[in-house]
Amino acid sequence: MTKVNWRLLGKSVWACAVGAITGTAIAIYPFSVTVQMGASSFKERLILALHSAMQLMPWLSLITFALMVVLGLPIQKLIQDVGETRWWPHAISAMAAGLIIPACTGIGILYSPFGGLAGFLAGSIFWLIRRPNKDKGNQQIQPGMNP
Repeated sequence: MTKVNWRLLGKSVWACAVGAITGTAIAIYPFSVTVQMGASSFKERLILALHSAMQLMPWLSLITFALMVVLGLPIQKLIQDVGETRWWPHAISAMAAGLIIPACTGIGILYSPFGGLAGFLAGSIFWLIRRPNKDKGNQQIQPGMNP
């Protein structure tokens, strides 16, 4: 049985929360602009989109956070177990989830590109906060370094 490092787990959950809120906040506004068809002018469309984004963001952030904890943390553990601690596997796997999950749920395929963007941003922010490459025991010796 593996011993749980509560500090790293807490840091991972915190990284999920920040990544979910930030990634969703950045991706939801362009999505909201694209679906505002009832506006008579572009300025009105931007304003309506802002109102729509502000209403959707808390719920989509919560959904993103839950999915990051339930799906993302085990994926991050698998990625780290194979010795991969670089940024791009975390960002790409989160982007793939962001592309696939909306198409498989009630959100719909229209949101998939924005879900991919949100996933990429959330995975990147997760990695920047969590920094699995700095965990003790996972540091790989680079050529030219003294062990």
